[in-house]
Amino acid sequence: MARWGKTKVKIVYHIGDGEDIEMLLPQDSYNAWRTLPFKNNGDVMAHAVETYLNMMKELGAKPSLGLTAQCVFQGLSVEQFRQAAASGGNVLGLEDRSENLVLFLSMVAYKDPKLKKLVNAKMTTWVDTIKTFSVENGADNEYLFLNYADLSQNPLGSYGEKNLAFIEEVAVKYDPNEAFQRTVPGGFKLSNARTTACLKVDGR
Repeated sequence: MARWGKTKVKIVYHIGDGEDIEMLLPQDSYNAWRTLPFKNNGDVMAHAVETYLNMMKELGAKPSLGLTAQCVFQGLSVEQFRQAAASGGNVLGLEDRSENLVLFLSMVAYKDPKLKKLVNAKMTTWVDTIKTFSVENGADNEYLFLNYADLSQNPLGSYGEKNLAFIEEVAVKYDPNEAFQRTVPGGFKLSNARTTACLKVDGR
């Protein structure tokens, strides 16, 4: 049994090479990702796992059927935030946080493209349920990790108005013709960063 903050974490197995990696990131698959942050709270983590198991049953998630799912927790410590602040901070808006956070990653991989609508619906319901539970337990946090986020989420908006304005200022300076905003397909765009409710004020 390992400890991080006040939450106990049971180590189930070690991720190595070969079959382990293939299980977590199946080749030739479609992937649906979602991310969610919350304060280091064991009840929220337990709720995430419980609802994850329920979703797996609903989807019939089995590697033999070409459908697998993940529920992963990563720690973000106050010490990391302090070091970020001491080195001048960054645009993520985390340097003023005073509590340890848990970065939650959910992923479903599937082979059949016909499952896209079903998988996205189940994923959205799952993550929304965890979000609601974290709010009810005072463990909610607005930050969204861009690398794990789905296009239905708004990680850039979660950085805070001050940081978002700085990114826009840099974009105007180095990309005045908006080549990256207009000609590069996909990804998260600054032009959409203020379109969802996850936008916070001044990094708080």
